[in-house]
Amino acid sequence: MSECETSLILVPGVELPVTEDRATQVLQYASRIFQITGRSKLALAACLHEIKEEEYWKNVAESFKSYVYTEFGYTESTVSALISVYTTMVENLAVDPESIKDIPWAKLAMLVPSITVENKDELLSVARDSTQNELKKYLKDLNGLHVTESKTSTGNKFTFTVNDDQAEVIKQAIDKATTMYEGRTDLPPGMIYETIFAEFLLADCEDPTEEHLVKSIAYLEKLHNVTISYEKNGE
Repeated sequence: MSECETSLILVPGVELPVTEDRATQVLQYASRIFQITGRSKLALAACLHEIKEEEYWKNVAESFKSYVYTEFGYTESTVSALISVYTTMVENLAVDPESIKDIPWAKLAMLVPSITVENKDELLSVARDSTQNELKKYLKDLNGLHVTESKTSTGNKFTFTVNDDQAEVIKQAIDKATTMYEGRTDLPPGMIYETIFAEFLLADCEDPTEEHLVKSIAYLEKLHNVTISYEKNGE
């Protein structure tokens, strides 16, 4: 048995050796950790994640929903939030559990929809130093009506919120732009948005300068996957 198979859950104070009765061991540990107060619930979330994925609950209940309600008094939504905190922070973002065990899990749950590799240090710091209401306001501003730009491993991510009427207009614009690339399968998703924004910028130019001409040609070349050459007429 390899060394990585000898421990169960990578959270503070949780080292469960692999045994033939692993399911019983995890179920029992989840019950014990639930009684501990004043610390992060990441350990419990890690247990619940495995209990759900491996269906250990079948040993003690008719359903996972019944198990978590009977054992902990939790609804499925609460358990989903707990598991989401664990998978997001520990598995996806590789946050050291020891460094966030002092942050209430409710605050960590609030961060899940917004936290990324790039902003995790900032958001965790804000969560640690803010009240729950202050954190709520901070996240609301972060994901508010104005565009928020952040770097990702593959490029730039823009996030913005619109109302239903605005969403309908945006959907129509996306559908229209998509038809311009009919038959093209080599384009990244961002090209559709670039098409919409480029059209707006080019249409807004009141002075058709040389720079505007160069930009227009570059846009058309990209849009139609062609190369355009030109020469100026004599004055």
